[in-house]
Amino acid sequence: MAPPIPDEVPVLFSAGETVKFRRAFNDYPPSEGWTYKIYFNGATEVFSASAIVDPQDSSSFLVTIAASDSEVPAGIYRYAERVSSSGGGETYRVGEGVVQIEADLATAPAGVDLSFAEQMLVAVEAEIQVRMSADVEEYSVQASTLGGGRSVKKIPMMELQKLRGYYSAMVWRKKNPGKVGAPVLIDFVDESNDVNFPSTWVDVTGLPGAGQ
Repeated sequence: MAPPIPDEVPVLFSAGETVKFRRAFNDYPPSEGWTYKIYFNGATEVFSASAIVDPQDSSSFLVTIAASDSEVPAGIYRYAERVSSSGGGETYRVGEGVVQIEADLATAPAGVDLSFAEQMLVAVEAEIQVRMSADVEEYSVQASTLGGGRSVKKIPMMELQKLRGYYSAMVWRKKNPGKVGAPVLIDFVDESNDVNFPSTWVDVTGLPGAGQ
């Protein structure tokens, strides 16, 4: 069974895949000679797609973006919809907006779909692993006949640990939308009958307790 065809421009789709949608405009019906075309403009790539009269509804346009046309770099693309009159030479903008095109995972290199937080978490954890084996945060080169001395100081391990916690939390929230953090279970044990339970004020002083 073919997937349902939406009546609006999809706000999200993947590169390298066929995209279909319908569009209808009361003032510009296909029956009066109007044609439709949509233009996409991204940071490094542009592409467009034309429409045909919808075989199931002659008052609508059926737009098909071929897989070869959608094979563009992932990113945010602005789009503009235009209708043109076949007889009068008139052209009007009937819609505009923004879509996000995801990377084609069939051809993309490893890690291309990672968010900024995920990329930073990988980089920080890799640096921590290297630092644990090298254990070098600062080094210096003494002055010589070739030039002055230099010193290089890396991010302290404590700061790396803080960054790891920060980006770990960002990644967790992205994978668990609507939640602030991972739940923590706390078990309260009744120790009032334990012989090792701390003495009360009455036990220690022999005086009446509060409220007595």
